[in-house]
Amino acid sequence: MKPRFLSAAFLAGLLAAGAPLVLSADNQTFWITTAVDHAGADYAVGNGTNNALIISNGGQLTNVGQGDVGTAGGGDGNSALVAGSNSLWQLNGALNIGAFSKNNTLVISNGGRVQDTISRVGYVLGSISNRVIVTGVGSVWTNSGILYVGYQSSVHNELQILNGGTVYSSEGWIGAYGGLGTETTNNTVIISGAGSLWRSASDFNIGLAGSGNNSGNRLVISNSGMLVVGGGLYASYDASATGNSVWLADGGLLEANTITVRSGNAITNAGGVFQFSTAAPNLNDVTAGTMVMTNGVLSFRGIANATPILGVGLKKIVFQGDTGFQLNSATNAAGLEDYTFDSVANTGTATNFQRLILAGSGSLWRSDNLTIGAGGALSGNGIIQANTVTNRGALAPGHSAGLLTFTSNLTLLASSVVNMELGGTNAALYDRMVVGGALALDGALNVTLINGFTPQEDITNSFNLLDWTSVSGTFLTLNLPSGYNWDTSQLYTTGTLLLIPVPEPGAATLLGIAGVSALWLRFRRRS
Repeated sequence: MKPRFLSAAFLAGLLAAGAPLVLSADNQTFWITTAVDHAGADYAVGNGTNNALIISNGGQLTNVGQGDVGTAGGGDGNSALVAGSNSLWQLNGALNIGAFSKNNTLVISNGGRVQDTISRVGYVLGSISNRVIVTGVGSVWTNSGILYVGYQSSVHNELQILNGGTVYSSEGWIGAYGGLGTETTNNTVIISGAGSLWRSASDFNIGLAGSGNNSGNRLVISNSGMLVVGGGLYASYDASATGNSVWLADGGLLEANTITVRSGNAITNAGGVFQFSTAAPNLNDVTAGTMVMTNGVLSFRGIANATPILGVGLKKIVFQGDTGFQLNSATNAAGLEDYTFDSVANTGTATNFQRLILAGSGSLWRSDNLTIGAGGALSGNGIIQANTVTNRGALAPGHSAGLLTFTSNLTLLASSVVNMELGGTNAALYDRMVVGGALALDGALNVTLINGFTPQEDITNSFNLLDWTSVSGTFLTLNLPSGYNWDTSQLYTTGTLLLIPVPEPGAATLLGIAGVSALWLRFRRRS
Protein backbone atom coordinates (compact mmCIF):
# COMPACT_ATOMS: atom_id res chain seq x y z
CA MET A 1 0.00 0.00 0.00
CA LYS A 2 1.30 3.47 -0.83
CA PRO A 3 2.10 5.87 2.01
CA ARG A 4 -0.71 8.14 3.17
CA PHE A 5 0.40 11.75 3.61
CA LEU A 6 -1.58 13.36 6.43
CA SER A 7 -2.30 17.08 6.37
CA ALA A 8 -3.50 18.99 9.43
CA ALA A 9 -6.89 19.58 7.79
CA PHE A 10 -7.28 15.87 7.01
CA LEU A 11 -6.51 14.79 10.56
CA ALA A 12 -8.74 17.50 12.03
CA GLY A 13 -11.69 15.94 10.23
CA LEU A 14 -10.58 12.36 10.88
CA LEU A 15 -10.12 12.91 14.60
CA ALA A 16 -12.94 15.37 15.25
CA ALA A 17 -14.68 12.87 17.52
CA GLY A 18 -11.57 12.53 19.68
CA ALA A 19 -11.37 8.76 19.17
CA PRO A 20 -8.09 6.83 19.29
CA LEU A 21 -6.31 6.48 15.95
CA VAL A 22 -5.29 2.87 15.36
CA LEU A 23 -3.57 1.37 12.31
CA SER A 24 -5.31 -1.99 12.58
CA ALA A 25 -4.82 -3.32 9.06
CA ASP A 26 -1.51 -4.54 7.59
CA ASN A 27 1.20 -2.71 5.64
CA GLN A 28 -0.13 0.83 6.15
CA THR A 29 2.20 3.84 6.26
CA PHE A 30 1.25 7.29 7.60
CA TRP A 31 3.70 10.07 6.82
CA ILE A 32 3.46 13.32 8.78
CA THR A 33 5.40 16.35 7.56
CA THR A 34 3.39 19.12 9.23
CA ALA A 35 2.09 20.00 12.71
CA VAL A 36 -0.76 17.70 13.76
CA ASP A 37 -2.62 17.92 17.08
CA HIS A 38 -4.34 14.61 17.81
CA ALA A 39 -7.12 15.28 20.31
CA GLY A 40 -7.84 11.57 20.65
CA ALA A 41 -6.91 9.57 23.70
CA ASP A 42 -4.35 7.22 22.15
CA TYR A 43 -2.30 6.66 19.03
CA ALA A 44 -1.46 3.08 18.10
CA VAL A 45 0.77 2.01 15.23
CA GLY A 46 -0.26 -1.54 14.83
CA ASN A 47 -3.00 -3.86 15.85
CA GLY A 48 -2.02 -5.31 12.50
CA THR A 49 1.45 -6.07 11.13
CA ASN A 50 4.13 -4.10 9.27
CA ASN A 51 2.47 -0.71 9.72
CA ALA A 52 4.60 2.44 9.89
CA LEU A 53 4.38 5.97 11.23
CA ILE A 54 6.91 8.40 9.74
CA ILE A 55 7.32 11.91 11.18
CA SER A 56 9.91 13.85 9.21
CA ASN A 57 10.89 17.21 7.72
CA GLY A 58 9.69 19.11 10.77
CA GLY A 59 6.44 17.18 11.11
CA GLN A 60 4.93 17.09 14.60
CA LEU A 61 2.35 14.80 16.17
CA THR A 62 0.84 15.57 19.58
CA ASN A 63 -1.63 13.28 21.35
CA VAL A 64 -3.01 13.55 24.85
CA GLY A 65 -3.12 9.82 25.61
CA GLN A 66 -0.61 7.02 25.29
CA GLY A 67 1.12 5.69 22.20
CA ASP A 68 1.80 2.12 21.14
CA VAL A 69 4.03 0.73 18.44
CA GLY A 70 2.73 -2.83 18.27
CA THR A 71 -0.23 -3.88 20.41
CA ALA A 72 -1.97 -7.05 21.53
CA GLY A 73 -3.64 -9.34 19.05
CA GLY A 74 -0.82 -9.92 16.57
CA GLY A 75 0.57 -6.40 16.30
CA ASP A 76 4.02 -7.50 15.17
CA GLY A 77 6.63 -5.88 12.96
CA ASN A 78 5.33 -2.32 13.23
CA SER A 79 7.56 0.76 13.27
CA ALA A 80 7.73 4.47 13.98
CA LEU A 81 10.38 6.85 12.66
CA VAL A 82 10.90 10.40 13.94
CA ALA A 83 13.65 11.97 11.84
CA GLY A 84 15.04 15.40 11.18
CA SER A 85 15.34 18.71 13.00
CA ASN A 86 12.08 19.91 14.61
CA SER A 87 10.38 16.57 13.94
CA LEU A 88 8.50 15.65 17.12
CA TRP A 89 6.19 13.04 18.57
CA GLN A 90 4.82 14.37 21.86
CA LEU A 91 2.62 12.28 24.13
CA ASN A 92 1.02 13.28 27.40
CA GLY A 93 0.81 9.61 28.36
CA ALA A 94 2.89 6.45 28.20
CA LEU A 95 4.71 5.08 25.15
CA ASN A 96 4.99 1.31 24.66
CA ILE A 97 7.17 -0.30 22.01
CA GLY A 98 5.79 -3.83 21.77
CA ALA A 99 2.86 -4.53 24.10
CA PHE A 100 2.05 -8.27 24.02
CA SER A 101 3.81 -8.21 20.61
CA LYS A 102 7.19 -8.64 18.96
CA ASN A 103 9.66 -7.18 16.46
CA ASN A 104 8.36 -3.61 16.74
CA THR A 105 10.73 -0.64 16.33
CA LEU A 106 11.01 3.05 17.16
CA VAL A 107 13.83 5.04 15.52
CA ILE A 108 14.68 8.62 16.54
CA SER A 109 17.34 10.04 14.22
CA ASN A 110 18.95 13.11 12.69
CA GLY A 111 17.66 15.53 15.31
CA GLY A 112 14.19 14.04 15.79
CA ARG A 113 12.58 14.14 19.24
CA VAL A 114 10.09 12.05 21.21
CA GLN A 115 8.58 13.20 24.53
CA ASP A 116 6.37 11.12 26.82
CA THR A 117 5.83 10.03 30.43
CA ILE A 118 6.51 6.40 31.34
CA SER A 119 7.96 4.21 28.57
CA ARG A 120 8.37 0.47 28.07
CA VAL A 121 10.41 -1.29 25.41
CA GLY A 122 8.77 -4.70 25.61
CA TYR A 123 5.63 -4.72 27.75
CA VAL A 124 4.13 -7.86 29.31
CA LEU A 125 4.13 -11.52 28.28
CA GLY A 126 4.80 -12.18 24.59
CA SER A 127 6.75 -8.96 24.07
CA ILE A 128 9.86 -10.22 22.31
CA SER A 129 12.66 -8.52 20.35
CA ASN A 130 11.25 -5.01 20.32
CA ARG A 131 13.76 -2.23 19.79
CA VAL A 132 14.35 1.53 20.09
CA ILE A 133 17.26 3.29 18.36
CA VAL A 134 18.19 6.88 19.23
CA THR A 135 20.97 7.95 16.89
CA GLY A 136 22.69 11.16 15.85
CA VAL A 137 23.53 14.47 17.50
CA GLY A 138 20.35 16.30 18.52
CA SER A 139 18.21 13.15 18.52
CA VAL A 140 16.51 13.06 21.93
CA TRP A 141 14.08 10.78 23.74
CA THR A 142 12.72 12.48 26.87
CA ASN A 143 10.79 10.48 29.45
CA SER A 144 9.39 12.43 32.39
CA GLY A 145 8.84 9.12 34.19
CA ILE A 146 10.50 5.70 34.29
CA LEU A 147 11.97 4.08 31.18
CA TYR A 148 11.86 0.26 31.16
CA VAL A 149 13.71 -1.97 28.71
CA GLY A 150 12.04 -5.34 29.29
CA TYR A 151 8.98 -5.20 31.55
CA GLN A 152 7.00 -8.02 33.15
CA SER A 153 7.86 -11.24 31.34
CA SER A 154 9.25 -9.69 28.16
CA VAL A 155 12.52 -10.90 26.63
CA HIS A 156 15.22 -9.92 24.12
CA ASN A 157 14.17 -6.26 23.92
CA GLU A 158 16.78 -3.59 23.23
CA LEU A 159 17.55 0.13 23.43
CA GLN A 160 20.46 1.52 21.38
CA ILE A 161 21.77 5.05 21.99
CA LEU A 162 24.28 5.77 19.25
CA ASN A 163 26.38 8.47 17.56
CA GLY A 164 25.55 11.30 19.96
CA GLY A 165 21.90 10.41 20.65
CA THR A 166 20.46 11.31 24.07
CA VAL A 167 17.91 9.72 26.40
CA TYR A 168 16.48 11.27 29.56
CA SER A 169 14.38 9.56 32.23
CA SER A 170 13.49 9.98 35.88
CA GLU A 171 14.59 6.39 36.48
CA GLY A 172 15.94 3.53 34.36
CA TRP A 173 15.29 -0.23 34.38
CA ILE A 174 16.63 -3.14 32.36
CA GLY A 175 14.64 -6.31 33.03
CA ALA A 176 11.93 -5.49 35.56
CA TYR A 177 9.19 -7.60 37.12
CA GLY A 178 9.04 -11.26 36.28
CA GLY A 179 5.60 -12.73 36.51
CA LEU A 180 2.77 -14.48 34.72
CA GLY A 181 4.76 -17.70 34.96
CA THR A 182 7.84 -16.44 33.10
CA GLU A 183 10.88 -14.24 33.69
CA THR A 184 12.07 -10.95 32.19
CA THR A 185 15.40 -11.94 30.67
CA ASN A 186 18.05 -11.05 28.10
CA ASN A 187 17.08 -7.41 27.60
CA THR A 188 19.89 -5.08 26.51
CA VAL A 189 20.86 -1.42 26.49
CA ILE A 190 23.78 -0.30 24.29
CA ILE A 191 25.23 3.22 24.65
CA SER A 192 27.98 3.77 22.10
CA GLY A 193 29.74 6.68 20.43
CA ALA A 194 31.06 10.07 21.51
CA GLY A 195 28.29 12.18 23.03
CA SER A 196 25.84 9.27 23.32
CA LEU A 197 24.15 9.63 26.71
CA TRP A 198 21.46 8.22 28.97
CA ARG A 199 20.88 10.51 31.95
CA SER A 200 18.74 8.99 34.72
CA ALA A 201 17.73 11.58 37.32
CA SER A 202 17.42 9.03 40.11
CA ASP A 203 18.23 5.29 40.27
CA PHE A 204 19.18 2.89 37.49
CA ASN A 205 18.33 -0.79 38.04
CA ILE A 206 19.25 -3.99 36.22
CA GLY A 207 17.19 -7.03 37.13
CA LEU A 208 14.12 -6.95 39.38
CA ALA A 209 13.00 -10.46 40.13
CA GLY A 210 9.34 -10.08 41.00
CA SER A 211 8.06 -13.67 41.00
CA GLY A 212 11.00 -15.07 39.01
CA ASN A 213 14.76 -14.90 38.60
CA ASN A 214 15.26 -12.21 35.96
CA SER A 215 18.66 -12.91 34.42
CA GLY A 216 20.76 -12.16 31.38
CA ASN A 217 19.85 -8.46 31.28
CA ARG A 218 22.81 -6.31 30.34
CA LEU A 219 24.10 -2.78 29.93
CA VAL A 220 26.94 -2.11 27.45
CA ILE A 221 28.67 1.29 27.39
CA SER A 222 31.44 1.69 24.84
CA ASN A 223 33.30 4.04 22.49
CA SER A 224 32.92 7.06 24.82
CA GLY A 225 29.19 6.55 25.40
CA MET A 226 27.93 7.65 28.83
CA LEU A 227 25.41 6.69 31.51
CA VAL A 228 25.00 9.36 34.20
CA VAL A 229 22.93 8.29 37.21
CA GLY A 230 21.68 10.83 39.73
CA GLY A 231 20.94 8.16 42.34
CA GLY A 232 22.36 4.68 42.65
CA LEU A 233 23.09 1.93 40.14
CA TYR A 234 21.87 -1.54 41.16
CA ALA A 235 22.95 -4.79 39.56
CA SER A 236 20.62 -6.26 40.48
CA TYR A 237 17.86 -4.54 42.40
CA ASP A 238 17.20 -7.55 44.63
CA ALA A 239 19.23 -10.58 45.63
CA SER A 240 17.15 -13.20 43.80
CA ALA A 241 17.89 -11.73 40.33
CA THR A 242 21.25 -13.05 39.07
CA GLY A 243 23.24 -13.24 35.86
CA ASN A 244 22.81 -9.54 35.01
CA SER A 245 25.77 -7.46 33.90
CA VAL A 246 27.29 -4.09 33.11
CA TRP A 247 30.14 -3.87 30.60
CA LEU A 248 32.27 -0.77 29.97
CA ALA A 249 34.86 -0.64 27.19
CA ASP A 250 36.83 1.77 24.98
CA GLY A 251 36.22 4.89 27.05
CA GLY A 252 32.60 4.14 27.95
CA LEU A 253 31.69 6.07 31.12
CA LEU A 254 29.48 5.15 34.06
CA GLU A 255 28.83 7.87 36.64
CA ALA A 256 27.03 6.96 39.87
CA ASN A 257 27.95 7.72 43.47
CA THR A 258 26.32 4.54 44.80
CA ILE A 259 26.92 1.20 43.08
CA THR A 260 25.38 -2.03 44.35
CA VAL A 261 26.46 -5.37 42.87
CA ARG A 262 24.59 -8.28 44.37
CA SER A 263 25.98 -11.81 44.32
CA GLY A 264 25.68 -13.50 40.93
CA ASN A 265 25.81 -10.23 38.97
CA ALA A 266 28.84 -8.40 37.61
CA ILE A 267 30.18 -5.00 36.56
CA THR A 268 33.21 -5.18 34.26
CA ASN A 269 35.29 -2.18 33.24
CA ALA A 270 37.59 -3.14 30.35
CA GLY A 271 39.09 0.17 29.31
CA GLY A 272 36.16 2.28 30.45
CA VAL A 273 35.65 4.94 33.13
CA PHE A 274 34.10 4.74 36.60
CA GLN A 275 33.29 8.34 37.52
CA PHE A 276 32.18 9.79 40.86
CA SER A 277 31.14 13.29 41.92
CA THR A 278 31.89 12.62 45.59
CA ALA A 279 35.14 11.79 47.35
CA ALA A 280 33.53 8.87 49.17
CA PRO A 281 31.39 6.77 46.79
CA ASN A 282 29.35 3.90 48.23
CA LEU A 283 30.08 0.44 46.86
CA ASN A 284 27.56 -1.96 48.38
CA ASP A 285 27.48 -5.77 48.38
CA VAL A 286 30.59 -5.80 46.18
CA THR A 287 32.39 -9.09 46.77
CA ALA A 288 35.50 -10.59 45.21
CA GLY A 289 35.26 -10.52 41.44
CA THR A 290 31.84 -8.85 41.07
CA MET A 291 33.31 -5.44 40.17
CA VAL A 292 36.47 -5.58 38.06
CA MET A 293 38.47 -2.85 36.32
CA THR A 294 41.11 -3.83 33.74
CA ASN A 295 43.11 -1.01 32.12
CA GLY A 296 40.30 1.39 33.04
CA VAL A 297 40.07 4.84 34.60
CA LEU A 298 38.87 5.97 38.02
CA SER A 299 37.57 9.53 37.63
CA PHE A 300 36.37 12.23 40.02
CA ARG A 301 34.26 15.06 38.64
CA GLY A 302 33.69 18.51 40.08
CA ILE A 303 35.10 17.97 43.58
CA ALA A 304 38.01 19.45 45.54
CA ASN A 305 39.20 16.47 47.58
CA ALA A 306 39.69 13.46 45.31
CA THR A 307 42.54 11.18 46.29
CA PRO A 308 44.49 8.49 44.46
CA ILE A 309 45.09 6.75 47.80
CA LEU A 310 42.16 4.34 47.61
CA GLY A 311 39.75 4.30 50.52
CA VAL A 312 38.19 1.15 51.95
CA GLY A 313 35.17 1.38 49.65
CA LEU A 314 37.09 1.68 46.40
CA LYS A 315 39.40 -1.18 47.39
CA LYS A 316 36.42 -3.49 46.85
CA ILE A 317 37.08 -3.08 43.11
CA VAL A 318 39.41 -5.68 41.64
CA PHE A 319 42.10 -3.73 39.77
CA GLN A 320 43.92 -5.38 36.88
CA GLY A 321 46.41 -4.11 34.34
CA ASP A 322 47.32 -0.43 34.07
CA THR A 323 44.69 1.92 35.47
CA GLY A 324 44.30 5.68 35.21
CA PHE A 325 43.38 8.38 37.73
CA GLN A 326 41.37 11.27 36.25
CA LEU A 327 40.55 14.68 37.66
CA ASN A 328 37.59 16.01 35.66
CA SER A 329 37.16 19.68 36.60
CA ALA A 330 38.40 18.52 40.00
CA THR A 331 41.27 18.82 42.49
CA ASN A 332 42.88 16.04 44.50
CA ALA A 333 42.99 16.20 48.28
CA ALA A 334 45.66 18.29 49.97
CA GLY A 335 48.44 16.75 52.05
CA LEU A 336 49.81 14.18 49.61
CA GLU A 337 53.58 14.05 49.93
CA ASP A 338 54.79 12.04 46.92
CA TYR A 339 53.17 9.98 44.21
CA THR A 340 54.57 7.97 41.31
CA PHE A 341 52.45 7.05 38.29
CA ASP A 342 53.89 3.94 36.68
CA SER A 343 52.87 0.65 35.09
CA VAL A 344 52.11 -2.59 36.91
CA ALA A 345 55.22 -4.02 35.25
CA ASN A 346 57.31 -1.51 37.21
CA THR A 347 55.32 -1.20 40.43
CA GLY A 348 54.02 -4.74 40.84
CA THR A 349 50.62 -3.50 42.01
CA ALA A 350 47.54 -2.61 39.96
CA THR A 351 46.18 -0.36 42.71
CA ASN A 352 48.98 2.09 41.94
CA PHE A 353 47.75 4.22 39.07
CA GLN A 354 49.73 4.17 35.85
CA ARG A 355 48.56 7.46 34.35
CA LEU A 356 47.26 10.85 35.48
CA ILE A 357 44.61 12.50 33.30
CA LEU A 358 43.45 16.11 33.69
CA ALA A 359 40.10 16.68 32.00
CA GLY A 360 37.40 19.33 31.93
CA SER A 361 38.37 22.82 33.11
CA GLY A 362 40.32 23.99 36.14
CA SER A 363 41.67 20.55 37.06
CA LEU A 364 44.51 20.67 39.58
CA TRP A 365 46.94 18.00 40.84
CA ARG A 366 48.82 18.80 44.02
CA SER A 367 51.54 16.92 45.92
CA ASP A 368 54.95 17.68 47.37
CA ASN A 369 56.67 15.76 44.57
CA LEU A 370 55.37 13.99 41.48
CA THR A 371 57.09 11.33 39.41
CA ILE A 372 55.94 9.91 36.09
CA GLY A 373 57.71 6.56 35.87
CA ALA A 374 59.16 4.92 32.79
CA GLY A 375 55.83 3.16 32.16
CA GLY A 376 53.70 6.08 33.34
CA ALA A 377 51.91 8.94 31.58
CA LEU A 378 50.52 12.42 32.23
CA SER A 379 48.01 14.01 29.85
CA GLY A 380 45.31 16.64 29.58
CA ASN A 381 44.59 20.27 30.43
CA GLY A 382 45.27 21.63 33.88
CA ILE A 383 47.80 22.53 36.53
CA ILE A 384 50.44 20.42 38.26
CA GLN A 385 51.28 21.95 41.66
CA ALA A 386 54.35 20.21 43.03
CA ASN A 387 57.79 21.22 44.24
CA THR A 388 59.38 18.95 41.67
CA VAL A 389 58.04 16.95 38.74
CA THR A 390 60.25 14.25 37.25
CA ASN A 391 59.26 12.56 34.01
CA ARG A 392 60.65 9.26 32.79
CA GLY A 393 57.52 8.35 30.83
CA ALA A 394 55.12 10.16 28.49
CA LEU A 395 53.78 13.72 28.69
CA ALA A 396 50.91 14.74 26.40
CA PRO A 397 49.37 18.18 26.92
CA GLY A 398 45.71 18.66 26.00
CA HIS A 399 43.04 16.50 24.47
CA SER A 400 43.70 17.30 20.81
CA ALA A 401 45.38 20.61 21.66
CA GLY A 402 45.66 21.98 25.17
CA LEU A 403 47.84 23.34 27.95
CA LEU A 404 49.72 21.76 30.86
CA THR A 405 51.04 24.17 33.49
CA PHE A 406 53.69 23.23 36.06
CA THR A 407 53.93 25.64 38.97
CA SER A 408 57.56 24.77 39.74
CA ASN A 409 60.38 22.66 38.25
CA LEU A 410 60.05 19.99 35.54
CA THR A 411 62.84 17.53 34.81
CA LEU A 412 62.73 15.35 31.69
CA LEU A 413 65.04 12.35 31.82
CA ALA A 414 66.51 10.31 28.96
CA SER A 415 63.53 7.94 28.69
CA SER A 416 61.07 10.85 28.64
CA VAL A 417 58.74 11.31 25.65
CA VAL A 418 56.83 14.56 25.09
CA ASN A 419 53.99 14.28 22.57
CA MET A 420 52.65 17.54 21.17
CA GLU A 421 50.01 18.18 18.53
CA LEU A 422 49.59 21.07 16.08
CA GLY A 423 46.09 21.92 14.88
CA GLY A 424 46.73 25.52 13.74
CA THR A 425 48.94 28.54 14.38
CA ASN A 426 46.63 30.07 17.00
CA ALA A 427 47.94 29.20 20.49
CA ALA A 428 44.58 27.60 21.39
CA LEU A 429 44.99 25.14 18.51
CA TYR A 430 48.31 23.55 19.43
CA ASP A 431 49.73 21.91 22.55
CA ARG A 432 51.78 23.91 25.03
CA MET A 433 53.63 23.38 28.30
CA VAL A 434 54.33 26.23 30.75
CA VAL A 435 56.92 25.62 33.47
CA GLY A 436 56.95 28.09 36.37
CA GLY A 437 60.47 27.08 37.42
CA ALA A 438 63.45 25.36 35.85
CA LEU A 439 62.92 23.11 32.85
CA ALA A 440 65.56 20.41 32.24
CA LEU A 441 65.26 18.91 28.74
CA ASP A 442 66.12 15.38 27.65
CA GLY A 443 64.53 12.44 25.85
CA ALA A 444 62.30 12.78 22.76
CA LEU A 445 59.94 15.42 21.42
CA ASN A 446 57.29 14.06 19.04
CA VAL A 447 55.25 16.58 17.06
CA THR A 448 52.24 15.60 14.92
CA LEU A 449 49.59 17.43 12.91
CA ILE A 450 45.93 17.02 13.89
CA ASN A 451 42.42 17.99 12.81
CA GLY A 452 43.37 18.22 9.16
CA PHE A 453 45.80 21.08 9.75
CA THR A 454 48.17 21.74 6.83
CA PRO A 455 50.74 24.49 7.49
CA GLN A 456 51.14 27.19 4.85
CA GLU A 457 54.52 26.69 3.26
CA ASP A 458 54.79 30.18 1.71
CA ILE A 459 54.85 31.96 5.10
CA THR A 460 56.55 31.36 8.44
CA ASN A 461 54.44 29.31 10.90
CA SER A 462 55.30 29.84 14.57
CA PHE A 463 54.41 27.51 17.48
CA ASN A 464 55.42 28.55 21.01
CA LEU A 465 55.41 25.04 22.50
CA LEU A 466 57.36 25.70 25.71
CA ASP A 467 57.66 28.46 28.30
CA TRP A 468 59.94 28.43 31.32
CA THR A 469 61.72 30.52 33.93
CA SER A 470 65.04 28.87 33.09
CA VAL A 471 66.05 26.03 30.79
CA SER A 472 68.89 23.57 30.44
CA GLY A 473 69.70 20.65 28.15
CA THR A 474 68.20 19.68 24.82
CA PHE A 475 65.96 16.95 23.47
CA LEU A 476 67.98 13.93 22.37
CA THR A 477 65.51 13.21 19.56
CA LEU A 478 63.20 15.45 17.52
CA ASN A 479 60.48 13.74 15.50
CA LEU A 480 58.77 16.38 13.35
CA PRO A 481 56.17 16.02 10.57
CA SER A 482 57.97 15.12 7.36
CA GLY A 483 57.79 17.08 4.14
CA TYR A 484 58.22 20.53 5.74
CA ASN A 485 61.11 22.93 6.28
CA TRP A 486 61.34 23.05 10.10
CA ASP A 487 63.55 25.55 11.93
CA THR A 488 64.53 24.54 15.50
CA SER A 489 66.97 27.39 16.09
CA GLN A 490 64.63 29.05 18.65
CA LEU A 491 63.41 25.89 20.35
CA TYR A 492 65.97 26.12 23.18
CA THR A 493 65.91 29.92 23.54
CA THR A 494 62.21 30.81 23.39
CA GLY A 495 60.56 27.37 23.19
CA THR A 496 59.36 28.15 19.66
CA LEU A 497 59.24 25.77 16.72
CA LEU A 498 59.20 27.43 13.30
CA LEU A 499 58.13 26.20 9.91
CA ILE A 500 59.73 28.45 7.30
CA PRO A 501 59.18 28.79 3.55
CA VAL A 502 61.45 26.88 1.17
CA PRO A 503 63.83 29.47 -0.31
CA GLU A 504 63.19 30.50 -3.91
CA PRO A 505 66.07 29.64 -6.29
CA GLY A 506 68.44 32.63 -6.70
CA ALA A 507 69.23 34.31 -10.03
CA ALA A 508 72.68 32.68 -10.30
CA THR A 509 71.14 29.29 -9.64
CA LEU A 510 68.53 29.86 -12.34
CA LEU A 511 71.23 30.96 -14.85
CA GLY A 512 73.25 27.88 -14.02
CA ILE A 513 70.24 25.62 -14.58
CA ALA A 514 69.53 27.41 -17.88
CA GLY A 515 73.16 26.97 -19.00
CA VAL A 516 73.14 23.26 -18.23
CA SER A 517 69.87 22.88 -20.11
CA ALA A 518 71.29 24.68 -23.16
CA LEU A 519 74.37 22.46 -23.22
CA TRP A 520 72.19 19.38 -22.95
CA LEU A 521 70.08 20.49 -25.92
CA ARG A 522 73.20 21.16 -28.05
CA PHE A 523 74.53 17.72 -27.17
CA ARG A 524 71.21 16.11 -28.14
CA ARG A 525 71.23 17.85 -31.53
CA ARG A 526 74.80 16.76 -32.37
CA SER A 527 74.08 13.20 -31.43
